[in-house]
Amino acid sequence: MVTGSPKIMVIALKGPGVPLAEMLAERLPADLAVICHGKPPGFQEVIADAFQNYRALVMVMATGIAVRTAGPLLKSKHSDPAIVVVDRAGRYAVSLAGGHEGGANQLACDVASLCGGGPVITTGTEAGKHVSVGVGYRRNATAESINFAIMSGLEQCGLDVEKVRFLATGLIKWRDPEIKKAASDLGLLLRHFSNGQLSHIEGVSGPSQASMRHFSIKGVSEQCALLCLKNPEIILPRIIIGPVTVSIAREKSQLWV
Repeated sequence: MVTGSPKIMVIALKGPGVPLAEMLAERLPADLAVICHGKPPGFQEVIADAFQNYRALVMVMATGIAVRTAGPLLKSKHSDPAIVVVDRAGRYAVSLAGGHEGGANQLACDVASLCGGGPVITTGTEAGKHVSVGVGYRRNATAESINFAIMSGLEQCGLDVEKVRFLATGLIKWRDPEIKKAASDLGLLLRHFSNGQLSHIEGVSGPSQASMRHFSIKGVSEQCALLCLKNPEIILPRIIIGPVTVSIAREKSQLWV
């Protein structure tokens, strides 16, 4: 077991998913448990202990295995740990239990950000939201200046913050407490995207000279806003408000309609 944060445990079965689990344990940070078949402690024993001692579990395995093992231990959404399941390739991070109350929705976003995958969130509180906000900002930006830029951008679009599904920025800001505080203050789920992901997305504005100079990518805010949604369109091209650049996108329509 690797000691990280006492609040989160990453659990993996011995095999191909271990390197991903090790990366997640290091970067979240979290404790790590790798379970070897036929050797103590057993899988169910580890899960039962984690339920008692951790506020969140990240299970690197098939969803069916996680459901069959953790399901019987669930008692109340107000006291159970948050559970996120991620496939061993890191493609999807599923908010399985404790999505809203337990923080699994944000944890799924965090895991997806680190894996380069996508969060799977099905709670009703998120279902009607169809807007994403992307931001880039200088080092001197505070949570207050970030939120001022976001609210100013939303006002220009005639939108309320309750319509926003995701706030997103570059992965280079992963450890920055200001963006995390900004998201928390506004009640938004926060996502991060790597330079590799951003470089594959074309914005609607010309290349940002600052992004090209510092990160060798064409932009951050528009690209982040677009990456958050399945069928997006930019409704607010990037604008600069103080130390913050903000862009807003929305879903053009539900793909299944």
